[in-house]
Amino acid sequence: MKHSVHPACAAWPMLPASEFAKLVEDIKANGLYNPIWLTPEGQIIDGKNRYQACEQAGVEPLFRIYEGDDPIRFTISQNARRRRFFAGAMALVGARLLDLLEQLKWN
Repeated sequence: MKHSVHPACAAWPMLPASEFAKLVEDIKANGLYNPIWLTPEGQIIDGKNRYQACEQAGVEPLFRIYEGDDPIRFTISQNARRRRFFAGAMALVGARLLDLLEQLKWN
């Protein structure tokens, strides 16, 4: 089953190609240690890089279901401190997440 990416996850950039290649090689050698988080509807809310790396490595992904009610805060918690971003990249992510919050407010 192909999984789409939740908008809160999509706000975060993909890994640079060199880092992604290292992730693929690590998953090939060691498997996937950190699960890919899905919404109850099956959208990827965290782990889009790991998901694609598993596909490239030919490794069956591990999944967990996020059952909370704040997907934006969840993606911030999962990404902001774990990944290294320059200030400009974080500003772009923040703007994307703010746009998403505005859309959710009006729906």
